[in-house]
Amino acid sequence: MHDSLKRYLVEDVRLAHKTGGLDTVDHDVGIFYTNAVDYSMGVFITNVTDNDQARQLIGRLSKVVYDQLVKRKGEKDEGYRYSHDC
Repeated sequence: MHDSLKRYLVEDVRLAHKTGGLDTVDHDVGIFYTNAVDYSMGVFITNVTDNDQARQLIGRLSKVVYDQLVKRKGEKDEGYRYSHDC
C-alpha cells in the first residue's frame, strides 16, 4: 500500500515524490504523470497526533485533486470533440 499521495489513486498514475515526517509533522510532495494531465502537488501537515491519519488525509486530498484535474481535462476534451463534430 502507498503511504500518502498515491494511497487512493489508480495504479496507472506514475508519481515521482518525496515523503517525510517527524512525530508531529507529515508531508509528501510529488509530480504526477497521468494519461490525462501531468501536475505537481505538495501537502505539509503540522500538529500531527496520529501519523497514519495524517498520511490518510494527504491521500484523500491527493485523490480530490486528481479527480478534479482528470474530470476537467475530460470535460475540455468532450467540449472540443462536440464543438468540432459539426
